[in-house]
Formats: sequence, C-alpha cells, structure tokens
Amino acid sequence: MKKSRIIIPALAMIAFSVAASVTGAVAWFTASRSAQISAGSYSVVKTSADLKASIAPGVGTSVNTNTNTVSFNGLLTDGSFDHKDKFFTWPDSTGKKMGGTVDLTDTDLADKLERGTSSDSKTIYTAATFDVSFTIAFGATGEDVGLFLNNQAGKTSFTVNGGGTAVTATGFRMAFIPKVVPTDSLGRATVLADLQDDESCKYIGDKSAQELATTSYVATDYDLIDKDYVTAMPAEGALAKADALKRADYLGFFHFSSGQSITLTYTVCAWFEGTDPNIVNQPSNELYQTVVSQLFFEAINLAD
Repeated sequence: MKKSRIIIPALAMIAFSVAASVTGAVAWFTASRSAQISAGSYSVVKTSADLKASIAPGVGTSVNTNTNTVSFNGLLTDGSFDHKDKFFTWPDSTGKKMGGTVDLTDTDLADKLERGTSSDSKTIYTAATFDVSFTIAFGATGEDVGLFLNNQAGKTSFTVNGGGTAVTATGFRMAFIPKVVPTDSLGRATVLADLQDDESCKYIGDKSAQELATTSYVATDYDLIDKDYVTAMPAEGALAKADALKRADYLGFFHFSSGQSITLTYTVCAWFEGTDPNIVNQPSNELYQTVVSQLFFEAINLAD
C-alpha cells in the first residue's frame, strides 16, 4: 500500500492523505484504502467578540495546546456518520452490508472505531475525533453572540493538495457535534462537505438495516455546508437569533450573562464518507488525493 508523507503547509491547515491499491469492485473503501492525517493545526479568527479556543484529544488524535495543533498518526478507512443520532457505521468485508455501528458517546468508542492494523503497524480507524471549546467572557453589558463556521472564499475550505480536480477528495467530511453546550445556546450539529454538492451528500441513518441504505440531508434542517455554500458572515448586530438558526454555518450562540464566561464545546469528527459517489475503486492510485482542510470560526454579536 502506497502512503504519502504529508508536510503541513501553514497555520490553520489540517492535511488528510488518501492512498489505495485497486482491489475488487465494491462501493466503499476496504481496510487497505486508507487516509492518513499526519498532523495539522487550525486558528480562530477573532472578531470584536473576545473569543478564546482550546482543544482536547479524541479518537486517534493528540494535541499540542501551546501551538493549537491536532495530530493523528493512524489511518482512516471507509465509514459513515449520522450527525443527528450521533453514530458511526462501517461496512462488512463485501462493502455492501452493515458491518457494525457505534455511538459517539460510547465509552469504548476508540476501540470500536479501530478497523485493524496496517502493514507498517499503524492503527486503522473508521474516523478520527477531537474536541474544541470556545469561550467568551462577558462584561457588565453586552449582547448574545453567535458562533459560526466561516465558509467564504479564503476562509474555511477543503482543497486538493497540489491542485487539481477533486476525485476521492469529495468524500471527505467533518462534523461539528455539540458536546457540552448550555441548553439556551441552541447548539446544532453541522456537517462540512466542502468538495461535494448537496445532492451527492448522504449518510447511513438506520442502525438496524442490513443493507447500507442511504439517508439524504434535508435543506430545511440547515445542517450541511456543501461546496456551494459561501454565504457571507453577517454584520455585527445585524442578524436576529431566529435568522441565525436558518444558516448552515451556525453552530450555536453564547447567551449573554453579565460578568460570566460561557463555554461551548464541540466534538469534531473527521472521516471519508463511504456513500459518496467518488468513494469507489478508482483506475489508478493517482486519484486518491490529499485533502488540506482550513477551518475558520467566528463569533459575531447578534441583534437584541
């Protein structure tokens, strides 16, 4: 199995590499079709709100809190994630039927997401995870503050390393799942599919099904950021809370509390979506691409 050595190009980047040999004719990756996240980092874009961020390790990841770096030294293979019911799915050896599932909150999540060991002794996972926490310290006066994932040009993005048209890269996904978020913060799970259009974005949403039946995202749920979503960030104080809830890039909001610090914590899940039309056997290894991910979060004052 061919593997790539990844060099992280800059701060605010997370690199994902996928390489594979051609075997069989199934619709999902096999365990030998793996994506390696060698290392990465991200930064937070600071607006007028006093936004601070911290990171914590999860499945297959470690963090350097001094440099805000998330690292993953394992391998990723095919999988699917239901962001609503918060469970992972993977196929059996045929790639056509259910192989297993595990809830995001399972105490044995890391063990159950392990899919084997590569020839060079790296652990193979269905997905990688880490936690990110955002904190705002309010003064004596202020407004509610919305938390957004800025997907405008030059901000949050997935790109093919070295350029070129996305092929297997279109299957890369990241989900932002509320973990510790106050009830009045209205946190919402959001999936980022920055290289795929919404019609081709699906997931496995039925634990009990033997066949790998797909579920579509619903536009009015506002929980999918696809490649065409480039909506500009709202101006400070211009967006009402009800309208913020109708944006796919909305993650939650910090409810104003005089003199208090409010923290929103999310689990970030990274995987290659096995239902993506391009996650199939390809005619050559050159089509298994490295994805570079850049994440920008912004905190913006909401209207009263």
